[in-house]
Amino acid sequence: MLNQERNTGQNPTSVKHGTGEHRRVTGALTRRTVCPSCGTKADFTRTGEQRWPARVAAAAGMPEVITLWTCGFCGTTRSELDLKFS
Repeated sequence: MLNQERNTGQNPTSVKHGTGEHRRVTGALTRRTVCPSCGTKADFTRTGEQRWPARVAAAAGMPEVITLWTCGFCGTTRSELDLKFS
C-alpha cells in the first residue's frame, strides 16, 4: 500500500542504490524531469514508497525502500530509480 506523505521541509540526502548514487529528497512532493513513458518534461508528484524485505532487495541489488513518483502529464507511476532528477 502506498503511503501519502506531507512536505516535511527536510534537506536532500544522498543514498546508495545498487552501483550508483542517487539523490532522494525526502520532503519534496513534486519534482520536474522527462517522463520515460511519454517523453514529456513534466512535474512528478511523490506517490509513496515501495518496500521490499531485506533479503529480496539484496538479491535484486536494489534498496529496501524505493520512492514512487507519478507523471503529471500521462499519469504513469515510476520508481525513483527510473527517473533522472537534476
